[in-house]
Amino acid sequence: MIQRLRNLSLSHEPGKEPHYSNLGFALLGQVLGERFGNGFGYEGWIKNNILSTFGMSDTTFTLDDSVKQRIPVGYTSKTEFAGIQEWGWLNPTGGIFSTVADFAKLEVALFNIDSNKYLSKALAEAFFAPGYILRNGKDVIGTPWEMIISDDLLIRRKFGYVNGYSSLIVVIPEMKLAFNLFCTNCRGLQSKLNVEFATTFLPAFKEVLRTALQQKIRVPPDPKPYIGVYRVEGLYDLKFLEAKMKDGSLVLSINGENDVFVLNYTKPLTFRIVLPSFIPCFSIFTLGVDNEPVVFDSPSKKDGLSDKFTMYGAAPNGRTFFYRVRNSNTDSTA
Repeated sequence: MIQRLRNLSLSHEPGKEPHYSNLGFALLGQVLGERFGNGFGYEGWIKNNILSTFGMSDTTFTLDDSVKQRIPVGYTSKTEFAGIQEWGWLNPTGGIFSTVADFAKLEVALFNIDSNKYLSKALAEAFFAPGYILRNGKDVIGTPWEMIISDDLLIRRKFGYVNGYSSLIVVIPEMKLAFNLFCTNCRGLQSKLNVEFATTFLPAFKEVLRTALQQKIRVPPDPKPYIGVYRVEGLYDLKFLEAKMKDGSLVLSINGENDVFVLNYTKPLTFRIVLPSFIPCFSIFTLGVDNEPVVFDSPSKKDGLSDKFTMYGAAPNGRTFFYRVRNSNTDSTA
């Protein structure tokens, strides 16, 4: 095969926009197998270092009778059936016979690097990392993933198709989430599930996680000392915050319009800001106030109301004072 490759010319200039190449993967795999396979080649290296390490006992490159009996018949129509065969020199391009359960073992290992003695964290991060943004600015590729950005997540995917057989592998390592589909004559199903994973399953799964992680909000024994309008100077669009009760929680309303800051009571006079789950992750990041401490002054002996509270991340100087507005329509004394 190497002799045959010597007679080929490059179809794309190196260093420019990448293109998928089965030939390229095959050549890379065979060269690495020859260099690091200790005489066992690519297939031997994969078996000794990956399949055996992760207990992938139902994965093989060899089609013996026991394997053939377990493989469903591939077909492209009711009358056209696909034969199966070993891939030989092209094995590094995907010439392996496996199960969704075995691939799940590999994915679990990749997701749990801290307890994995085989893969380093740096190697795993490189494996899942984007490598090139395509010219449309939306699609991303890596080695070996095809990637898309969906909402606030980078979804890694790998499609496979051999006459009569299809596969789809989707992974989101940040969530330790994977989806595997191996099937016969199912390119339509493959395409449909790929879309529904991102548009239906993933949003529902994220909402379940948000609900499970939602903090139990504590309210002070007596919220009255904190309720009222507090003005601030020098914060541009932010003119005042209004502390009020809403749906059983003490919240801060921005300029009397957006009730987005929930105050979680931690100890006398002290709260921490909790942002609701409906706020996008990127907005939570840019606001920079999630879990921000809010400290009120002791209530006045005159009327039992706190005159001021302090936030530590609302302004560049690290500390911002919000002063109660007396005799306002929203003051608890009105």
